[in-house]
Amino acid sequence: MTLWELPSGLVFLKNVADTISSRRHCVVMLPGGMDISNFATALKRYLYLGGYGTSSRGIVPQGMFFEDWLLQIVRDTTGQDEIDFNRLLEVDLGCSFIIAEAASLATKDTQFALTPLYRLSDNAKRLKDRKIEPAWTVVVILPPLLPLPQSDICLETLCWQGKWGQADLGCVVESSLRDFPPKDESVAWWIYSLCVGLAITDPLLVGELFQSTPLTVPDITALLKGLPVAERARNAEHAAIIYADKELYEIPVLTRSSDFLSGNKEFDLWRQGLLDADRSGHPFIHPAALVVVNRHGSLKRMICRGQQQVILPLVQDVHKYLCSRLAGACGDSWHQNGPKSGWEHIRYEIGPLPAYIKKYLRYCPFPLQDAIAAWRDVRNTVAHNTFLSFEIFTKAMEKLRSA
Repeated sequence: MTLWELPSGLVFLKNVADTISSRRHCVVMLPGGMDISNFATALKRYLYLGGYGTSSRGIVPQGMFFEDWLLQIVRDTTGQDEIDFNRLLEVDLGCSFIIAEAASLATKDTQFALTPLYRLSDNAKRLKDRKIEPAWTVVVILPPLLPLPQSDICLETLCWQGKWGQADLGCVVESSLRDFPPKDESVAWWIYSLCVGLAITDPLLVGELFQSTPLTVPDITALLKGLPVAERARNAEHAAIIYADKELYEIPVLTRSSDFLSGNKEFDLWRQGLLDADRSGHPFIHPAALVVVNRHGSLKRMICRGQQQVILPLVQDVHKYLCSRLAGACGDSWHQNGPKSGWEHIRYEIGPLPAYIKKYLRYCPFPLQDAIAAWRDVRNTVAHNTFLSFEIFTKAMEKLRSA
């Protein structure tokens, strides 16, 4: 499964398609790690299958000005040598959209290089005033640059920033479960919790986790160090990564700026694919970058966050099952043996259950007691934001099977 087949990727493609079909030119910016050519291929296909219209795709060569590239397309299509750039949008090119892969323009002179695009936007405004539809619109796909091209009535800048959502993660998890089925249920739950914690802004990391099945922190660290994003982190400014990570954890969630990429340092990290936000606007450093700069405490916090979201709901389900086993072994009224006051929550929380059994149940099979105690410990470890090792988790799963 590719990025542009995921829900957020399809929404982004639709946003671009809707922009250019409304006769607005568009600049698309993708961070490091995202292939411009793959996006251009996906966009061309989306425009065709979505019935938006035909498109022509090309690459702006290194060293060539964007204006010269556009004029060359028009010459090749029309056979005309003398062309007025100001009337370019009135020339029928046999297609509705031009898709320009323009990585070569992302230099210190990018703003100058994109001047023809601004001129096209101005020309589109003049045509709009005359109630004339432009013959075509253009999408320019760039790596990130500052300052961002300013959007206006005939030009839109779209950045892949803060787009990932839970739906993307769910799709990739399902696909990875089919492609790399875990050897048992314990491994499946463990890897799933790692995915939720570590792949917040990089769902494509899910496949790596299911394929390699890291079961210890050293295993996780080794996997992350071998990713392409780790190489980009090694070439980045390490102090900026550490500073950003420290700031993100110290700023309360409700007071964080939604425009967290407004600063040059943050933008540079995003440009390199090392920093992004989830759909809620909460920014995250990529876990591979944390490993490179030895922020192992932050890496564990990410893992613990995933365990809280995955393991705690699992504990609730296990607790219900263990209560049914208690009813089978000790009678349906097992929860009424003790005083009514102080033990009201034993059927809803696993925490006080071992103490209740020890104090008020005359008989309870030892394997069942052992499983209840083990899952109480799992719950306490995860709920207190402490790392739960695979060894402890898998032992709890084994005891559950024996209960």
